[in-house]
Amino acid sequence: MGTHELPYLMMIKRILCAGDYVIDIGAHEGYFSLFMSPLVGKSGKVFAIEPNPENLYFLHRNAEINSEHNIQVMGKAISDKKRRARFFCADNMGPWGSLTDFPYFKTWFKTKKTIEVDVDTLDNLFANVNQKIKFLKIDTEGNELNVFLGAEKLLSEHKPHICFEINLILWAHLNSSIDIMLNCPEG
Repeated sequence: MGTHELPYLMMIKRILCAGDYVIDIGAHEGYFSLFMSPLVGKSGKVFAIEPNPENLYFLHRNAEINSEHNIQVMGKAISDKKRRARFFCADNMGPWGSLTDFPYFKTWFKTKKTIEVDVDTLDNLFANVNQKIKFLKIDTEGNELNVFLGAEKLLSEHKPHICFEINLILWAHLNSSIDIMLNCPEG
């Protein structure tokens, strides 16, 4: 991680407090999860969701060693429906991966591997959470819109603060409009 994350970390620090529940989608090795863990404290919870098994190893290890023991790691991808799906990983980009097979993979990455992963929706996973979800961090490399489509109930009931990545090159490939997400009807 570099200095470009600093504004997001400062925003998160202003939003979160002890007892909050947060979801880190695309948790990678746990950078944001570990940052949020002491902010929400022992009475709070960080749900760290990551589909890449290589990242999961480090995510589990980092959560065990460095957190307030309030990080629950989930090994799956998040999208708009529950299923098994192909997940595309780039060998030379560390934690980078996506549910979408972008044509840019051929030029950006040395090699690409495909794995099968479990996919679920936020509405399914958090249907029975008793605590309000205060914050969502979403970094799914072009699958952000589908994450939102699978979270309609959670978003309308919990109304969390949201921080998500927009990669304009990937979105252009998907013919997705940022306006779709920014102009979602309020629940």
